[in-house]
Amino acid sequence: MAKRVPAVDRALRIFEILASQPHDAFSVSELAERSEMNISTCHSILLTLAEAGVLLRHEPMKTYTLGPTLIELGAAASEQYLGLPEARDALVRLTRKHGLAGAIGARANNEIFVVAHELYDGKVPATPQGFRAPMVPPLGIVFVAWDPEPDRQAWIERLGPTADESDSDRFRAVLSHVREKGYHVALDGTVGELALNVAQQLTSAASSEDRLRIAMDLAERMRRDDYAYASLTQRHHGGQDHISAGIFGKDETVALTMTLMGHPGDIPPEKVRSVASSLLDECIAITLSIGGVVPPGLERRGSKRRR
Repeated sequence: MAKRVPAVDRALRIFEILASQPHDAFSVSELAERSEMNISTCHSILLTLAEAGVLLRHEPMKTYTLGPTLIELGAAASEQYLGLPEARDALVRLTRKHGLAGAIGARANNEIFVVAHELYDGKVPATPQGFRAPMVPPLGIVFVAWDPEPDRQAWIERLGPTADESDSDRFRAVLSHVREKGYHVALDGTVGELALNVAQQLTSAASSEDRLRIAMDLAERMRRDDYAYASLTQRHHGGQDHISAGIFGKDETVALTMTLMGHPGDIPPEKVRSVASSLLDECIAITLSIGGVVPPGLERRGSKRRR
């Protein structure tokens, strides 16, 4: 493994803290404490980043926020996600059509990111733009479902040492079910509230180590519950928390996900199929428009007739 550069690690910790609370400004002492570095070192890094425009220094309070240079960098980075502009347009249509909030997810290495979200009529996604988390079960189900078998197994093994073979078998079954249906449905109720609580913790986590700890706690607390297995068991608790589907790249793996979310009862059981079909239609249409490869049999799962 390449040797890590301390100064870069420290700067990244500062970015993570500021990105986790983009509406807040932080003083040098606050950033030093939260990033666990001494004030002098933190101050030097902040001044260097502010001179480069990646941070803004606010006088007279001497606080810091993310800077304008990052907007340009973010725009350039978004170009790497083929299909993202089309997915943004589709998400607006879907949220208006179904009266739900929505989010678009991407992944890098073993983490998932929310790269865009859409609000609707006071509904806010539990995972807003900027949310990131390690891909620890049940997080990342739609991404992993079409991965090669060794990668699916590696994801399941992140359940941790307390998981037994029955837990692994259940996740293998739900991944298979997601591949068959083309989408994933997660239950609401107390499990949805737990997922929301953990999502909020992940959003404000200041480091990758904190996110991994929180995600592992989520896996432990939810591995025996219904959250990951709603599509498989067909058990309903009055409504669904969210429905997700994937946009595929040229290698037939999921490049982006689109998720529609609501409060408990916003997607009653009798409407799951229609919401999922329209979501799947949009994902397949975007996949084809960007030259992606739809997995065999999946195109027939939507509701629209395609030429």
